[in-house]
Amino acid sequence: MHTAIEHQSMVAHLEVIRIRTNLRAACQVNEFQMQFLLVHLSILLSVAQFSEQSLSRLV
Repeated sequence: MHTAIEHQSMVAHLEVIRIRTNLRAACQVNEFQMQFLLVHLSILLSVAQFSEQSLSRLV
């Protein structure tokens, strides 16, 4: 070993700490988030409807 490393005894009372991700659904959605989601949902639906109309014209 390197000479700068000191041989000290380990601490006897170690505590195990586990960290994990929280993959559950969020409990609260604030007003700004709800408006943001609704705007994007309406845009997606209008794009899907436009695509469907374009396809029906081709047939």
